[in-house]
Amino acid sequence: MAGRTTSKFAVTKVRLNEERTQVTQVDTRADTVAGEEPLEIRVDGQTLTTTMRTPGHDIELAHGFLHSEGHIAALSNVTTARYCAGATVEGMNTYNLLDIDLVKNTPLDLSDLRLTTTTSACGVCGTSSIEALAKKSRYPIPQIPVDPQLVVQLPEKLRAAQKEFCKTGGIHAAGAFTLEGDPVVIREDIGRHNAADKVIGHLLMEERLPADDLILVMS
Repeated sequence: MAGRTTSKFAVTKVRLNEERTQVTQVDTRADTVAGEEPLEIRVDGQTLTTTMRTPGHDIELAHGFLHSEGHIAALSNVTTARYCAGATVEGMNTYNLLDIDLVKNTPLDLSDLRLTTTTSACGVCGTSSIEALAKKSRYPIPQIPVDPQLVVQLPEKLRAAQKEFCKTGGIHAAGAFTLEGDPVVIREDIGRHNAADKVIGHLLMEERLPADDLILVMS
């Protein structure tokens, strides 16, 4: 999976003279860009959503997505999470189809679910969607004092830990930090919402939610 987080792409670089009136040089070379592939998430054999994501930490992404959508409350709600073989006509595993099995009798409410393809540009938009998410929230927002000086330092701390951003210059990140500013987990993805779901999924799988003692930082 690590080799699919980035890919090479041919780009043309054009140089102009100081007056910017004449082309002095044209170079075509390979550049590194962020990887983006579809991930179909199925629960108990039923397709819930397909999201465009950067491959990597897909199990965390699925757990975070299901928790954010209100379908699972804890790691114990999931019995298995595995890639589905035979995703192509040739029967090959593309690692773009993830099967999740929940414990028996786990309710699955599809009324407000993101059933359409989720692009890397946006996870959920619109006033009605935001209101629906607010109603689903499992946790009250904690009233914890945070040092303003720490807050302004966290974006740079997040950037410093973005390995794929250093390679591509174009990928989002989300990170959970302690109240002292120490990173707990940082994930990158072409979609900001996916990066957040990966962080949430990691914390869920580590049984660290509701994470009242952590700060979520996003690019």
